[in-house]
Amino acid sequence: MSSRPRSPFADTFRLGSSLASVAASAERRQRYVRMVRASVLFFVVLALGAYGFWTLTGHHHSALECLYMTVVTISTVGFTEIIPVNTDALKIFTMTTILFGGASIAYFLTAIAAVIVEGDLVYRFWRRRLLSRVARQREHVLVCGLGLTGRRTFAELHHARVPAVGLDLLPERVETLLQSHGSDILFIVGDCFEEETLVAANIAAARGLVAAFPDDRDNLLLCVTAQQLNPTLRVVVRLNHAKNAPLFDDIAAAAIDPATLSGARLANEAVRPELLAFTDTLLTPDTRRLGLEELPIELHAPLAGRTLAEADLAGRTGVLVIGHRLGRSGPFTYNPPGTARLEHGATLLALGDRRARTSARIFLRARPQGLLARAFAGVRRRRPR
Repeated sequence: MSSRPRSPFADTFRLGSSLASVAASAERRQRYVRMVRASVLFFVVLALGAYGFWTLTGHHHSALECLYMTVVTISTVGFTEIIPVNTDALKIFTMTTILFGGASIAYFLTAIAAVIVEGDLVYRFWRRRLLSRVARQREHVLVCGLGLTGRRTFAELHHARVPAVGLDLLPERVETLLQSHGSDILFIVGDCFEEETLVAANIAAARGLVAAFPDDRDNLLLCVTAQQLNPTLRVVVRLNHAKNAPLFDDIAAAAIDPATLSGARLANEAVRPELLAFTDTLLTPDTRRLGLEELPIELHAPLAGRTLAEADLAGRTGVLVIGHRLGRSGPFTYNPPGTARLEHGATLLALGDRRARTSARIFLRARPQGLLARAFAGVRRRRPR
């Protein structure tokens, strides 16, 4: 496969760059150029001033004394002159230093003020905090391509309280996402096909990635790059042409065709509206209502090794177990019998409200097995009846 050409925007909108237009970014760059130029001019004036005093005095004063005299001269503070200005050459040089030094100080201060007033420092701090928040994420989902499909995917994850990071090269799409969900969401403006962008999104600690670009070639390249950076990543792809489905068999967990889903939705809405309303209720982002959730059984969980009847999740938490699956993949056994065992690595499909599902998750999650946990366990075993 030929290498993908680099977008001309990649250098303008780097990771975490501003969401303003190209013109605003260029203006910001010019302000920093002016500040650097003013800083260089200021230090050149200091160096030339110190060298001039050192030369015109016949090297009778130290470099520090000459620098001190230069600073006193250009700042016009009026402190004691440790170098007497008693020759015509020194007088001319001192007047020239005052004029050029005062102009360099004014230029330097106005350049710094422009950066502060325009909010560049505030923006830099905000960008650093944003990238720091992204770097601390764990078990999050990367949504690559914030077009209509990508934004809708991000909205579903956001409403379901699943940590998600949006990635797109076009800042306008990120602006639309910010207008919909507020400024607290996590995003990166950058090229998703570059490893640098995916690493900045902390792909190594992510649980999944959604490739939502409108071109199957772009999605294929993204899947290959993502799998190289995190082989355990669950990749879900937007399939734009059904004939390209075999291309994603080995690199994506699922390839979703929006047209097929839309057609099935329309057909079910026409002939099975009540059933569709029920499934919508289960999958709604409103976590206060009933919902379905996959609950993996971890090693050393309180209920690991017991049967469904012994665990009594309905009595303990209020959830209804409607599915049971052995291992990380494979089909679910629906309406499992009470003899089904909750083994490590198995998964339950549970129905219940948010509080019930949270309680069930606690019972199926591993507990610490350190020295302190074992000590408390020993205390409980030795406690008299």
